Amino acid sequence: MNNGETVKKITLKCAVFVACFIVFFTAMIFFKLVCMAGVTDFFSRERITVLKNRPTSFTRDVIVDLTFIKFVGGIQILTKNILQGIIKKRPDWRLIFLVSECTNKSFLNFASSSENVKTIFVHPKKGFFILDLVFRWLNFVTLGFMESKLQQLIFFDALFADNSCDLIWDPAAGQNTAAFVTPMVCTVHDLAYKDIGALYPPFGVKLAHINMSASVKYAEKIITVSDFTKRRLREEFRLPESKIEKIYIKVANRLKRDASAEEAKNVLEKYGLKDKEYLIYTSCAWPQKNYSRLMKAFSDFIRDPANKKAKNIKLLITGNGTKKIAAAGAEKSHLGDRIIGLDFVPEKDLNILMSHALAFIHPSVYEGFGIPVIEAMIAGVPVASSTAGSLPEIAGDAALYFDPYSVEEIKKAVEKIVFDGNLRKSLIKLGYRRAEIFTDNDAMIDDYIRVFEEAMNNGRKNKNRLRKSN
Repeated sequence: MNNGETVKKITLKCAVFVACFIVFFTAMIFFKLVCMAGVTDFFSRERITVLKNRPTSFTRDVIVDLTFIKFVGGIQILTKNILQGIIKKRPDWRLIFLVSECTNKSFLNFASSSENVKTIFVHPKKGFFILDLVFRWLNFVTLGFMESKLQQLIFFDALFADNSCDLIWDPAAGQNTAAFVTPMVCTVHDLAYKDIGALYPPFGVKLAHINMSASVKYAEKIITVSDFTKRRLREEFRLPESKIEKIYIKVANRLKRDASAEEAKNVLEKYGLKDKEYLIYTSCAWPQKNYSRLMKAFSDFIRDPANKKAKNIKLLITGNGTKKIAAAGAEKSHLGDRIIGLDFVPEKDLNILMSHALAFIHPSVYEGFGIPVIEAMIAGVPVASSTAGSLPEIAGDAALYFDPYSVEEIKKAVEKIVFDGNLRKSLIKLGYRRAEIFTDNDAMIDDYIRVFEEAMNNGRKNKNRLRKSN
């Protein structure tokens, strides 16, 4: 192939790329103009009707953006817990869940029988064939990166252009584009996209920053889950102290339930484990979770001749995507079934797996909170933790710390916690005491309700702010 043909092919590809994006942005402008013109019934006749026809038995409409719920993780666990509490404590509030075709349907089971819950599908119905086709094509052209922005510009704007809702809660600011109506409350779990952005695709990092910037700008109140995240948020966006409220996550009791010896034995046998002969790490397979260094440290630990007494110890990792990671790690280190990945585990089983572990290892290079650390403590399991992010703030003096970037330090921490029985007993005792700070679930829900009510009482300061800002 000569240079002339190469140049022609490159030019053609560039032309196609530019043409696609010209069409894309033209379409976006078109839909935006339609939304601004108030032609909302074309997009969501039923959804607008839901908002305009509130039964007299309800005094408030609280909209919750659940379009980000695609699997079970820490944010999803917290969100579900808070919603369950609000349903119980505020029966006069109508909760309107925004979901998309990507939303994990099983997540919504907890509210299926609640009279004060209404679900709104933010993606067009299958009956709107042309609109559905256009949405899918635009999403394809942008490789899926702009899905949340498309939903906001095309569907959220239409939904909220003339609404009378009292509050919208975005439980995962930065992961999705919130519908920018006031009053709005958003929960910020961390600034991972900023602090460890090198671990993620550049375009995704940029989009996360755009989403987060808009969320914190338009929110009446911002909730953070730790002082660490609150401090980073203020540093990054220069926000006033009065706008941010820190509310610790207090859901540690979700796994605390009694299990008989027979039940425990059956669960352990089911997963090929023995009591106190494995280390556990529960987390979804995100880049910051540091699985590769943990598995390398564990491999070094097992192969070290000085650690022959630990020949039966296994490493168990659970969470979305961990089965594949464990299989790759076991193959690379030639450890066979010594490294086990289970992906999603039912809470009943997870309770037993956690409480019968020899120790909990948390090697993450970044955390905004770290729910599993507290769950391990309340289960009576000693904790070895990374020094990254909020973990020292949350675990306090009840953990054995190590540098998450050092395989050698992780290995030494594993050795200490496996072979030092007195250390384990001390950490267990300190862990019980530390976990007490994070177990008052009712207090956490009351704090959320208080912040929501404060935001609603402040009222909508500028109803048309959305249109002017986009």
